[in-house]
Amino acid sequence: LWLFVSKEKLCTLNNLEAEKKTEEISITECGEYKIHNKIFKIEKYEKTYMPKFPKENEKKAFVHITEPLDFTLRTRTHGNTIQPFGMAGSMKLKKLFINKGIEKIERNDVLLLCKKQEVLWAAGVCLSEKLRVQKLPTHVLTVKNEK
Repeated sequence: LWLFVSKEKLCTLNNLEAEKKTEEISITECGEYKIHNKIFKIEKYEKTYMPKFPKENEKKAFVHITEPLDFTLRTRTHGNTIQPFGMAGSMKLKKLFINKGIEKIERNDVLLLCKKQEVLWAAGVCLSEKLRVQKLPTHVLTVKNEK
């Protein structure tokens, strides 16, 4: 057993490595996709006004995507990088998680929207500069727990 202790939690885990999930889903069109007890939805945004941006802890993003869709939905792997919103350069996903205060046992549950090997969205954590909306968003990304 492993004992996990943080500022907010105290829990036991059977095997720390067993928590890692490696499933990948290819995203080629708008719709709903189920992965790791979560539902990822990508849909077109057809309104003519800029939406209110969600709070940082909400797992929803308004983005600009050029068609055709060619993404992968997965969890993290070793050496992932992302160009955080507002940054000129990129940083390792592990460092981003540490900076954002994502606990080690929760990092394997964060869904990533990727194009090839580049992370574009870490659901509920960070959006990439590459999905920046210039005028109006083209798509809405949402992740929620499966009921």
